[in-house]
Amino acid sequence: MDGIPVYLNITAEGARINPQQFDSDEHALMMFMSWRSNDTVVQALVTGSERIKYYLNKADGQEWHEEESLMIRFGPLIGHVPLSESGLPSADRFTRYYNRYIAVMPDRFNPGTGERPILLFSRQRAQEAMQNANVSKITPGTTWTGVIYRRLPRGYMVNVGGFPTWLPLSLVDFNVVKPRELQIGEMVTVKVTDQRSGNTIVVSRKDAMENPYDLHKGKYVRGGNVLAQVRVLRGPNGYAVLHDGVNVRFRRGGEREMLRTGTWINLRITGHNDEEKVLVGTVLDVVPEPVA
Repeated sequence: MDGIPVYLNITAEGARINPQQFDSDEHALMMFMSWRSNDTVVQALVTGSERIKYYLNKADGQEWHEEESLMIRFGPLIGHVPLSESGLPSADRFTRYYNRYIAVMPDRFNPGTGERPILLFSRQRAQEAMQNANVSKITPGTTWTGVIYRRLPRGYMVNVGGFPTWLPLSLVDFNVVKPRELQIGEMVTVKVTDQRSGNTIVVSRKDAMENPYDLHKGKYVRGGNVLAQVRVLRGPNGYAVLHDGVNVRFRRGGEREMLRTGTWINLRITGHNDEEKVLVGTVLDVVPEPVA
């Protein structure tokens, strides 16, 4: 049995859900034919690229065609996604997909010109199938498994149901978030918001999580001291986050000029605010950054 699975789902391009493995070359070929007849979307690992020669069926017969293609693992077999079926403008883009899972649909079986047959897949058809199946389902409030496919200074582009969505840094987590904290190809659970960034849907990873305040507020009692990192400074008020993600609202005092986003502070807990889901505290002093 080959150790590299393919996955069956239309959740997101690259989503590693519902793994499938093959016992032999014959098993893989049988499933290729079966999924081809059913227009099944497969998530397969890209291993490289090469130029291939295959024939096309034309009205006046068969015609040989040669072009660059992505190579994918289909169990023990190698599959190919021709440039014309990749959804990409040029083969120059191929390298950014190496060692990533992409959505493809079994397209054609071709004897090829060498010792091995050529299994042709279409990424373009797979994306169209995913979008057609999910377009009416991606609505505000719904929760999805998405896949990070691009990292930007202010957030991430996430594939959800075959569509590009925008995950701002402010909606990644309840904790302080740094750019490039999430990895390309990483699966994340997100909730669709009612916001848009231009024509792009905005999603929130934070809103798909349980609030740390609800999980941990019972640990913190009035008068207790805690170590926190400043997250937001807004006028006379500020917000800091504890190690477990719980937020503390504090009022800035004489240390006003010393506080910056990212500063570590010693806080005294003075109360709880269940409506805002934050602790309330006062700053005792600024402390050095803890050693990891």
